Amino acid sequence: MHKFKFFYTPVYIQSIPLHEKDELIKLCKAHRINDNFDDNKLDQRSLTQDKGYYSMPFDAEETDMASELRDITSRLVAEIDPSSVLVNFDFTMTTQYDTIYFKENRRSSWVANYFLVLPKTDFENKEIRLHNPNSLGTPYYEKIVPRENMLVITPAHLMYDVLPDHTKSECICIRMYFEEER
Repeated sequence: MHKFKFFYTPVYIQSIPLHEKDELIKLCKAHRINDNFDDNKLDQRSLTQDKGYYSMPFDAEETDMASELRDITSRLVAEIDPSSVLVNFDFTMTTQYDTIYFKENRRSSWVANYFLVLPKTDFENKEIRLHNPNSLGTPYYEKIVPRENMLVITPAHLMYDVLPDHTKSECICIRMYFEEER
């Protein structure tokens, strides 16, 4: 696995093609269509109809969804931190959106992002900026340009944001949350 250190913080990046990819894309799309919204109102998980869909968390033990990806990611995180286990995961389906800030998750120890589907464009898209935890230090952020099938594992305390890609193409990202085993 490729290891990088941003601001003395380990970040792990690996390209992982999945055998279940097409099935997983279908499941994500079906889940979005079948999600029940009260009185056809916009669910709190979605920012707006144009900006995308954010699923509720799936308990890692209660579903077979993304089982291949969850097994691979759990094995990789165990190599990094044997005391952390997968607790839950969710997914986002977006088209075009403003900058989204993901704040630190105090309970989680690691967060893994898997880019299942990315827009097909000629320019770099969906830039992720990992913010320097030392606000006085430079650089202020490190950039990762995701690619389809890319898995990015970072410590959960890092703040990061995803910049808009200025396309209306679909993006599906699966996020997995790891906590120290109790």
